[in-house]
Amino acid sequence: MDSDKEVYIFDLKMICGGYVYFSTFTYFWGYKDNKEVRKPSEVSKDRFSETARLLGHNPFVVNDISSFNHWLRGQGWAIVDIEFARSYMQQWLKAHECIESSTGVYTDVSLVSPGTLARSFKSVKKAAVLERDNYRCVKCGNTEKLTMQHVIPFSKGGETTSRNLVTLCEPCNQELADNTDYSLFDTVGIHRNYDRAIINHLWYDIEQSRKAAQLSDNLMQTRADLW
Repeated sequence: MDSDKEVYIFDLKMICGGYVYFSTFTYFWGYKDNKEVRKPSEVSKDRFSETARLLGHNPFVVNDISSFNHWLRGQGWAIVDIEFARSYMQQWLKAHECIESSTGVYTDVSLVSPGTLARSFKSVKKAAVLERDNYRCVKCGNTEKLTMQHVIPFSKGGETTSRNLVTLCEPCNQELADNTDYSLFDTVGIHRNYDRAIINHLWYDIEQSRKAAQLSDNLMQTRADLW
């Protein structure tokens, strides 16, 4: 492959039951039922290779059946020739309806639990969030009329999990309404900006964190038929 060409990139996580589970860089394709639809996107081979090296990865280069099968055995990141992907990996290139996490990574709704997709939540989930937030509003400290708030709004594809729920009193909840205040993640100690698993080092610096955030912001986790 030419060094300056566009490619697809995939991080193969697992092969199980005839499915491949992977992450890939995507772009916004539209909305469906208040969820973002994401579709795999071409990226610069040079830019991704530099990013992968910085983050501690050595991607496979996939441009024919032999290298494809080698990658399936080894798994991990791959730089895939566009024409090969369009000819042999059509299932991998489909658009998917997604929810968004605090790290900016999108997850195909077919992979998540019904509770994560429901607006309401079980009492045990509410109790866990209240305990984490010390039974007080995380914005003003009020301990009365406490409610659960999706940091990334449910109407905008936010998940119903403890990593996207915070405790707010009714006035603060009403003031925030359907807006997103990412600082709430920091307030309750939820890691955001990037998926730590992207950095394949025991240590990392500001530049690695910045690159990881750029990559995480458009990653989609999904699955496809192996063939």
